[in-house]
Amino acid sequence: MSVFDRFLNRDALHEAVLSATVGLRDLREGAEATAHELAREEAELATVERRGRMAAEIDDGETAEVAERFAAKHREKVAVLRQKHAAQLAEVTLAEKELAEMKAALRQRGPDPAVGRAAAEASLDDDVSGFRERQQHLEAAVDAQLEALKRKLRRDDA
Repeated sequence: MSVFDRFLNRDALHEAVLSATVGLRDLREGAEATAHELAREEAELATVERRGRMAAEIDDGETAEVAERFAAKHREKVAVLRQKHAAQLAEVTLAEKELAEMKAALRQRGPDPAVGRAAAEASLDDDVSGFRERQQHLEAAVDAQLEALKRKLRRDDA
């Protein structure tokens, strides 16, 4: 028996699928952002290491030493970001599996009696789209409020 069998109410399971779908998208975006951050950090590490080698070639010990200190910090950051990215990818895989189980449980319960199968599947897609649109609208409103507060603070500082 699956952990999702506790959803006796089809509507509750439907809401859980919607929430998990949006959550999975957020997890994927987080993993992608970490991958970009990791790439930037690896580029910084390569640059610092190259500068250190160049300084060593011209016998600039002080610059080489500074470059090595920075390289050590970048190596540590790269190692942490690699671990973080691996954990995020594992979390995405787990969330995908859980979402598939939830969708299977939803299909087992059959379509909403008031709606046909094709309409029920389309309804789920529409619900996810609507949820995303509402989320984007709320984020835009928050951004607008933040900008208004920033303008007010700048006026108060002037």
